[in-house]
Amino acid sequence: MTLLLVGVRPEVVDPFLNQGALVQGFRVRCSPIFFPGPWALVVVPVDQFFQLQNQNLPNLCWMPYGPSAQLTRALAAGAWDYLKEPWDRDEMEARAARLLPKVSEWQVMGQHYRLQEGLLVHGCQKVALSRDESTAIETLLSRRGVALAPELLETALWRGQLPPNSRALAMLISRLRKKFIKIGWTEGNPIIADRGLGYRLP
Repeated sequence: MTLLLVGVRPEVVDPFLNQGALVQGFRVRCSPIFFPGPWALVVVPVDQFFQLQNQNLPNLCWMPYGPSAQLTRALAAGAWDYLKEPWDRDEMEARAARLLPKVSEWQVMGQHYRLQEGLLVHGCQKVALSRDESTAIETLLSRRGVALAPELLETALWRGQLPPNSRALAMLISRLRKKFIKIGWTEGNPIIADRGLGYRLP
């Protein structure tokens, strides 16, 4: 899968030129302007995104970036996601990973877990999940072992539309931990909080 990153500002393109044009599951192509291609995702300045919506382009998946004030307008215009400035390579990678085939099964300490039609399953035991709880686990699985910042999880769950100082994410994580324990989790924390970094699945 190929991601087109449109931009000329050094803070946008240099991380890919210096560290290699790869992110998890994607090859990155950098360009100062948009051009048609077999792109799985197009990351583009929001002003260019609005201009391109007036052209007869093939159906593409867009993730514009720009000021937070443009988020609502961009989503209404058909953006799949939006990168609020300032953003970095890790944030873009975490958001883009949601386009990859979803991982629904994993093992921890020899124990097998899976997501199945709104259920968290471990062996013969299962517990129902809300849509938000399923999305949270899917998002954590997309970068399993890597701490995801609360802001990334909140955007995946609620498009960043939470009031300041909301405890919605902390409460959701707490519910999920209890559900893991309910179906047999016995050792350590099923969702780890790394201080100052975020949450991760072991």
